[in-house]
Amino acid sequence: MRLFLKSIFALAAVPLFFASTASATTITFAPPPGFSTGTPLGTYTEFGYTVTSPAGNWVENFAQGNPAPGITGGNVVSPKSPTSTLTITQNGGGDFSFTGFDLNSYGSTSLAPASYTITGMNGASTVFSVSNASVVTSGHWVTFDPAGISGNVVTSVTITVTNPTTNSEYSLDNIVLTPEPNSLFLLGTGLLGLGPVARRKVFA
Repeated sequence: MRLFLKSIFALAAVPLFFASTASATTITFAPPPGFSTGTPLGTYTEFGYTVTSPAGNWVENFAQGNPAPGITGGNVVSPKSPTSTLTITQNGGGDFSFTGFDLNSYGSTSLAPASYTITGMNGASTVFSVSNASVVTSGHWVTFDPAGISGNVVTSVTITVTNPTTNSEYSLDNIVLTPEPNSLFLLGTGLLGLGPVARRKVFA
């Protein structure tokens, strides 16, 4: 019985420990098996998160990234699309917070403006929606971490990037996310509650 109780408390300590030490994860699009330049992104999984492409023409790209590889969309990618969208969720439907991402926009002109919209949802409720309509990166990677979004708990994040310039494209990399520790904490407290229950059954 003592061994059983010790096991219960040991199991409870694991999620409680990780709940207090949750750290940021960066989706880098590091090439898994089958990753190749020009392949449509479709559904991509890394570090417990799933990235899907519900609209536009995101493709895998070994040549573009910060550092490479990354993903690319735009008017030079077939089929051409000035706007592309990504949706990020945690595997299993867990909560997380979103910090930012890296964006590069370039094309046939010296300045290729791009705009983005980031929307965070918790279930069916909008937690935040941030837009920037005048991003000009001129072929250089820029990290975007808009104020007011970090620390907000969400279940999904959608990023939409637009560059209407003819013969232009945009690349995206390094999506920074942090798992929400509450689900781990609740698991730990639930396991702790099993101890007294088991003890009562033995001594009843």
